[in-house]
Amino acid sequence: MVLLVIPVLAVPAVTAQAVGPLPSVSNIVYGNLQQDTLIYDRHGTLLADIGKQGDHRIVVPLSYVSPWVMKATLATEDRTFYKNSGIDVGGIFRAAVADLNHQHVTQGGSTISQQLVKQLYIGANPAPTLQRKLKEAILAIELNREFTKNQILEMYLDTIYYGSQTYGIEAAARSYFQTNAHDLTLGQAAMLAGLPQAPSKYNPLTNFISAKQRQAQVLAGMVSEKAISPAQAQVAYAEKLQVFPPTTKFQAPYFVDYVLETLAGSYNIKAGDRNGYRVYTSLDLNLQHMAEQIVHEQIAQKGNFYNFHDGALVSMDPTNGEVLAMVGGDDYNKPGGQYNFAYDVARPPGSSFKIFTYTAAIESKKVNMVSPILDDAMVFPIGGDPLGFGKYIPQNYDHRFHGTLPLKMAMGNSLNIPALKTELRTGIPAVVDMAHRMGLTCLGEPCNVDHPVDTYGPSLTLGAYPVRLADMATAASTLATLGMRHREAPLPRVRLRRGPHPQRPSRRRQDRDHQRLQRQLDDRLHAQPGDCRLGRQPRQQAAQPQLDGNRRGRPHLA
Repeated sequence: MVLLVIPVLAVPAVTAQAVGPLPSVSNIVYGNLQQDTLIYDRHGTLLADIGKQGDHRIVVPLSYVSPWVMKATLATEDRTFYKNSGIDVGGIFRAAVADLNHQHVTQGGSTISQQLVKQLYIGANPAPTLQRKLKEAILAIELNREFTKNQILEMYLDTIYYGSQTYGIEAAARSYFQTNAHDLTLGQAAMLAGLPQAPSKYNPLTNFISAKQRQAQVLAGMVSEKAISPAQAQVAYAEKLQVFPPTTKFQAPYFVDYVLETLAGSYNIKAGDRNGYRVYTSLDLNLQHMAEQIVHEQIAQKGNFYNFHDGALVSMDPTNGEVLAMVGGDDYNKPGGQYNFAYDVARPPGSSFKIFTYTAAIESKKVNMVSPILDDAMVFPIGGDPLGFGKYIPQNYDHRFHGTLPLKMAMGNSLNIPALKTELRTGIPAVVDMAHRMGLTCLGEPCNVDHPVDTYGPSLTLGAYPVRLADMATAASTLATLGMRHREAPLPRVRLRRGPHPQRPSRRRQDRDHQRLQRQLDDRLHAQPGDCRLGRQPRQQAAQPQLDGNRRGRPHLA
């Protein structure tokens, strides 16, 4: 085969006839590489790495990769990389001789350029035919004419398969060593550089002995190429490497699920598309950890006494709606733990619903903060038994009556009977309207249905109808901002990031499709801000991203 390659490559017409039509290597762009979606908190801390069916790839520039990786890769895969034209005739000859003599060599016949075009154009496990080898060689030569050596090496390190469903050096570094490509040690780099030749055979998770033997071969090759000294090789081989199995671990898992639902619902962006989205959220991971600890402690301390075994928490910045913390449950990994009680599951809000009653009452001007209210027994003829036909006799939490007192005192002490009287004085329709205007998107189940006003009875003000916890946080924030409502905004920024784009030095190409998509993302993020004055704008969609935190006026509620 070696004897045939050289003359055939020298005669383009014969070559074209032998291998058939070839793709254009100039069409290589990073947008064609499938990449993970990465979700970050507001400070740039990674919350989640979303791959697809266990596969992972994260494109990084060559300048970010540890020099040890590059030296180990070149010494192992292509020692003449910076000198050859895309094929290494001597390497092919050495591989052929080794196969003939049934010997093992640490350097194969295929150059890095050939391996790259095989991954991009031919496939991972092609048939070992002469036609395929010719096609691979021609494309490798064209690749070297089109791109610089550093660009080719960069593409290779972002493309090649390292085993354990990891593609590219960054994903491999994170998977095997829980580090990144920038911080890999010489020992780690040598072990990873040995994987592409036989990812399963040299996988340190399943065959650590073979992986160490392969690491020794890589280090020996680096010494032979004078990339490192023998002493450095000995130290690197002696390094105790801790290898980790592949894991998919999210920080703030309920919030991550919420973000993914928001991306899919608002932008038609699905994490499984693997378009390399970088999602920068509003979450503060330090506050998130505190919130998770608080929820856990409350359940542990008071759950048995009050007969509750789960909890949720939402923290928002009232000035702009940004979600700072979201806890949807005590344990995401327990059976049924994936239900997000902060957003997906509506629960009766209890006396916290009274904020809508008193806000509607004050806006109606039928009462004010010093209006007297008689806290005395009330009896409704129906609605009290399970069937609703018995008497309904509401009680205060302390089972006492407090006589006549001003509205602000009844409100401050969360007394039930004065709240019911205020609701009836104001009118249930006005209370329902105020609840929606302040932020409730769900008032009674099912949540995706607009319930008629006559659906609600007097127990509305006591929190008898389920609502979303996130909606209640929005409503409370509306009071904090004196009437300016901001929808919960988990996504200040969404960016499509394809990684470095390999370009010819002589010209630059632009990926118009990705630029257009990025402009659409930016337009959507800036459009339809989730803020409004009470009673001045229609109710917005839930979970609308909010970038503009500037308030346009501060209307008073009374």
